[in-house]
Amino acid sequence: MVVSITDPYKSRHGGTLRTRAHIDALRRIGFEVSLAYPRAALGDVSPSTGTGDGALADVRRQVGRVKRHFLPMPTMLGARDAHLKGLIHNSKTDIVLISALSQAPYSGLSSARLWLDFMDVWSDVARREGHVRRGAARLSARLQAAYLAQHEQRYASRAHIVTTTGWSDHKLLRSRGIDNLWIPSTLPDDEFQAVNRRHGGGAKVAGFIGNFEYWPNVDAYRVLVDSWLPRLRSEGWSVLVAGRHSHVLGEPPPGITLLGEVPSVADFYREVSVTLAPIRLGGGMKVKVLESLAKGVPVIGTDFAFDGFSPELRGKLLACDVTRPDFHSLDGIEPFSPLDPVLEPYRLSAVTKKLASVLA
Repeated sequence: MVVSITDPYKSRHGGTLRTRAHIDALRRIGFEVSLAYPRAALGDVSPSTGTGDGALADVRRQVGRVKRHFLPMPTMLGARDAHLKGLIHNSKTDIVLISALSQAPYSGLSSARLWLDFMDVWSDVARREGHVRRGAARLSARLQAAYLAQHEQRYASRAHIVTTTGWSDHKLLRSRGIDNLWIPSTLPDDEFQAVNRRHGGGAKVAGFIGNFEYWPNVDAYRVLVDSWLPRLRSEGWSVLVAGRHSHVLGEPPPGITLLGEVPSVADFYREVSVTLAPIRLGGGMKVKVLESLAKGVPVIGTDFAFDGFSPELRGKLLACDVTRPDFHSLDGIEPFSPLDPVLEPYRLSAVTKKLASVLA
């Protein structure tokens, strides 16, 4: 049984792609897989973007914004769901895979072996969020980080298998004495195929794509507008921004074109010669970086945007400063080869083999 925080097939982003990949890999290995997630979670109404209509939805959005300001990460209270509890309690499974710390308490309802997957190390994300808050919100974020670290240690010690998405998270948990296996997020093998640019002639077009329900992507857009865009424009670059809920970003400044949600990510990558990752918040591994490389489009981003990847791959990426980026290296930038051996660990087939060995 794979326990997900939401329906992984309802939207496409880093978290849902990872859950889908786990399900695909387990089925290829020979497991019969069932999927469970909360039937009615607090996340149905986004506190950052405001999906949902009516007075109740507005109240929930406001509560969500206040809660996230003081407690940046989900809480055990928000994960409570009687439907999900019943599914786990009544299931007859060999392994329960839980990918959200808030749902780890449900593991006690089953006698199955526990597989705890850290898409993000929530305590580290909360600690990072505390750095950008002030006053009481900074204190509450730090207290939540300490609380989450205790629970990470507690449930990891009970798990038969612990996996991490990001390379830096893998090293962090090991430094805490938590043995874990690095299983990066993957893409299907057939997605590792370069796209042909739609426009030739040397047009300098950079791209940024993300799910803007996720507040670290909104923050990254602000970094792009405030710090990166002036330097990009001075070098002759324009920027395309795409993704779900991009309407919350408001009217774009000159030099940026908002495309909204695109029906095909491949079409987006055909429009750009480089993608941007001005990311400083969040955690785990940034799948948007992998997705770009798999399409043959190079990426320039912050060190933090890349720290979820192995050192071998990071050595081939262009890193720049958050507030004082240098884009001279973009002149004459070459496409990235999707067949480069450094991308092999991020193919679904490679992770399937790795998991088969572990689960055997």
